[in-house]
Parts: sequence; structure tokens; C-alpha cells
Amino acid sequence: MARPRLPIRLRPLDRLFERGPRIRALRRQVADLVGDDAVLEVGCGRGRNADACAEGYLGIDIDAEAIADAERCHPLRRFRVWDVVAQGPLPGEFDTLLLCLTVHEVDRPARLFEEVLGMPRRRVLVVDYDPALGGWLRLREGALEMGRLGRFGRLDLVGIHQRRGWRLHGTAPFADMYRWWDFRVGGDETVPDPR
Repeated sequence: MARPRLPIRLRPLDRLFERGPRIRALRRQVADLVGDDAVLEVGCGRGRNADACAEGYLGIDIDAEAIADAERCHPLRRFRVWDVVAQGPLPGEFDTLLLCLTVHEVDRPARLFEEVLGMPRRRVLVVDYDPALGGWLRLREGALEMGRLGRFGRLDLVGIHQRRGWRLHGTAPFADMYRWWDFRVGGDETVPDPR
């Protein structure tokens, strides 16, 4: 999804964050979680997760400028301008839907999940900020995210998925500020969300 344009004085801080050790840990975690799955990344931005995924990767985003940058930086990967909420599900064969640092950016995340969870996939992987953690997260919330994380923190991710027949397969925090949620189709047991 398109990122909000930051005031000029905040852009160097954001660039520093994007190159920092926590982002590198995030990319490693994504690679470990998706393995060899064919991944459709919803809200891929500039395609920073493309190299962490196997050959079947496709990144989609509503921001045409970000997709152009992604295609320039990752010429061997596939990208497409697509708005899941406005245009509906994207057809194709994918094992995993990845939403990495996307959900907190969306104005209507519940609406996004209505569309995403209707896609025939076996797995939805959400990787985003952990609303229960502080520190760097508080700085990012105040300076860079402009209040979006508060809305994200109140979102009932597990409940939204359960109502559509998905179950939480696993979740864990990492890198002092992120959490991953791995949802699978069906199954009897749901792992409790520690939040």
C-alpha cells in the first residue's frame, strides 16, 4: 500500500530506519517463514521482500511509483499495480499471501481482509509491528506513522481470520518491535494470541 508522504525533516530518520538492523532481521524472518512457497505479497511497496522469497513471488501494490521502483530494483521478480479492495482478488496460483508492514498502513484494514481472506490460498502470513511492544515502536508511532499504529493495535486480527474459517497456526515477536501471525485454512485448534 502507498506510504504517506513524510515531512522532509523526517525522511532521513525513515531512511536510517529502513537500513537498520531491525529491518534486516525482518527480511531474514520473512525468508524463514515463507521458505519455498509461491508468495503473493499484498502491499509490497518497493519490493524489499522480493529477494527473501522463492521464484514464484508476485508483489502487488496500489502505488504505481513504488511498483516502478520495485521493477527497477528487482528485474527478475514480478510486480503489478493492483488494489485488492477496489479490484478484488487477483487470480493466480500462490501458496502464501504475505502482508508485511502493510496492515497498519491501510485506512480500512478489516475491508482489506474481507478481500484477502476470500482468495483461495492455504496460508496468510501477517508480519507487522507488535502493538504490545514499546521503545523504538513508540518513536516510530509518534514521528513516522502518524497515529496509524494505534488503530492497528485495536484490530482483532485473530477474530477477523476466525470468522472466515482461518486458524492461527503460530505467532511470535521478534527484533524487539515486530510480530508475525501465521494463519492457515481450517484446522481444529487455534493457538492463543498472547496479546
